[in-house]
Amino acid sequence: MQRLSRNGPKFAWILVAGCALAGSASAARPVPEARLALESFATLDAALVAATGRVHERSVREDREHLGGIFASGDRARFRYSVAAGSRGADELSARLRAPAGFQLAAIWHNHGAPGTGRSLFSDRDTALSRRLGVPIYLATPAGALRVFEPGARTLSPAQASRRGVGWRAGTALGSAVDSPGTSATACRIAARGRFNLFFVFGAPPPS
Repeated sequence: MQRLSRNGPKFAWILVAGCALAGSASAARPVPEARLALESFATLDAALVAATGRVHERSVREDREHLGGIFASGDRARFRYSVAAGSRGADELSARLRAPAGFQLAAIWHNHGAPGTGRSLFSDRDTALSRRLGVPIYLATPAGALRVFEPGARTLSPAQASRRGVGWRAGTALGSAVDSPGTSATACRIAARGRFNLFFVFGAPPPS
């Protein structure tokens, strides 16, 4: 379940609930705000690589999912990111994303923890959120590859999803490999540094 709320034009708050997390869970305890990184970057790709790289090692080691926003300045000359962390071994996460003054949401990024069935696919909730917000969503796979799902991209049919081991469900997607300008890797792989440990992520499609 995903819900979007905006409080005023200057600060946008986005409440995101991933996987099977229901609204009652957010009512039981406050939904944490994703932490905004201090750094700013010249491109969205640079912010994306920095964000995913800082949590990748821990995410895989602890099977911990993460999520965050990437925010663009009005002239798109600067980009910043935020990050929130899920619980170890959990396939769900809630976070509030706050756009800093003068910035707006440009993309969502997340990871799926340790390797497993469907962990390199975008879940139906991932794709629905991208379409609802009208921004791309990026996925850092357990292997360190970066993929993107654009709001208008195609999703897998239930039969295709079933053949990939995630059950008979609509809305899952492969996405596209990220080719990042300024990097030497064709498919833009994460430089895992393990220096930061906050993030938010949507749930990977559960196995059938």
